[in-house]
Amino acid sequence: MNLDYVKKPILFIIILTIFSIIHELGHAIAAILTGGECLAIGFDFTNFCYYCKIKYYTIEGYRITVAAGSATSCGLAFIVNLYSYKKKWIFLYSVSKIMLFSELMYWTISPLIGLGDGFVFFSSFEGVNPAFFSTLFLGLLTCLIVIYYKNASMIIRINILQ
Repeated sequence: MNLDYVKKPILFIIILTIFSIIHELGHAIAAILTGGECLAIGFDFTNFCYYCKIKYYTIEGYRITVAAGSATSCGLAFIVNLYSYKKKWIFLYSVSKIMLFSELMYWTISPLIGLGDGFVFFSSFEGVNPAFFSTLFLGLLTCLIVIYYKNASMIIRINILQ
């Protein structure tokens, strides 16, 4: 009996949890390195999400700390993506691509809806419209999606030939 339909969703949830914890650890480490304090890291059962409670002392530390969570999880997703591509682990490759694109999509959409790390980061700059950054990220995201589809078709061809 093939249990892939059970193992893959559980593995996806485990990988998603690891990426979420690393995202919050990125916030915490950046806060400590910029002179702030990490008061708590935990899981919020009312919203079903991880959180990191941080105390900031400078605006620069605040900006670096807000951006560090996404930078850490995007960096990890990129490294996992390259490693799984070389090893031809299609499931891990796909999940890391999903993590990378969802993080970038989040930074693209969050300034438009006024929610989350992206909005908080871009609204901390005086005189800068957050919609400008959304447009910039949307262009970047479009380029990355084109690259992804080119690579995905190449991987599908590799698997068919094997």
